[in-house]
Amino acid sequence: MKKFAVLAEDGLSVEAVVSSVSAPEGAVIELPASFDLARVLRSYVAGGALMPRPEVPPPVQTAAGIEITGCPPGTAIMVHDVLGGEVLAEIVTDEAAQGAAFSLPDPGLYQVEVTPPFPYLGSVTNHEVAE
Repeated sequence: MKKFAVLAEDGLSVEAVVSSVSAPEGAVIELPASFDLARVLRSYVAGGALMPRPEVPPPVQTAAGIEITGCPPGTAIMVHDVLGGEVLAEIVTDEAAQGAAFSLPDPGLYQVEVTPPFPYLGSVTNHEVAE
C-alpha cells in the first residue's frame, strides 16, 4: 500500500492522508514510505512539492505584558482574558505594523491567538500573570 496526501480544494493545503494501492482521484501527492504525519499536515504545496508552512514567532511575555513581532500583513491577533471570559484586544496587522504589544495589568490567565494568512501557521498560547 502507498500513502498519499490529499489536497484541499485550494490545491495548496493538505486535507488528509490516505492509504491506497493506487492514487485516489483528485489532487494528490505520493508520500515516501517513511513520512511524519504531523509534518505532512503542517505542509503546503509549492511547485508540486510539499513544503513546510512557515511559522510566525510566538508571543513573548514581558514584565509589562505580551509582545508579538514578525507577523506577516493580515495577521489577526486576539488576546483573551480566560478567567473573565472576554476579548481584551483584537487587531489585524498591516504593512506598517507587523506586530503589537499588549499590557496585562491584572493577575490572571490570558490566551493569545495569532491567525496569520495562508501559508503561515497560527498559534494559540497561554500566559499567566502572577499576583
